[in-house]
Amino acid sequence: MINLENPVIITFGGIILVTILNIAGAILSRKLNFNYAAFGIFSMLIYIGVAYLAATFSGKSSALISVVALGIYDAIAGWELTKKFKANFGMYAEQMENMSVHARVIGNIIFSVILGFIGYWLS
Repeated sequence: MINLENPVIITFGGIILVTILNIAGAILSRKLNFNYAAFGIFSMLIYIGVAYLAATFSGKSSALISVVALGIYDAIAGWELTKKFKANFGMYAEQMENMSVHARVIGNIIFSVILGFIGYWLS
């Protein structure tokens, strides 16, 4: 039986959900011709949910570590998935393409910590 109170399991669950969101969002945004950024709200909910679960079962440190790990994964692998599946970034496509991996990772870490505190606060 899987111990859902383990923050590592919670983090991997978040990674799986973000991966599915990145792939599905990229395909849908391209096929249905809307901006991929519309999926941002779902991403936020995943981050907050991971932080909430990790904080509930393991405390604030685990919540923040879990969402930062999720953010780093999303900034690197998630970005590659959205490129591979040709997400529609609309008029920001060129800016997104030129953004360095360092800027994406730092931005996602900041984003993750903010959402991590929200998830912790809700727990």
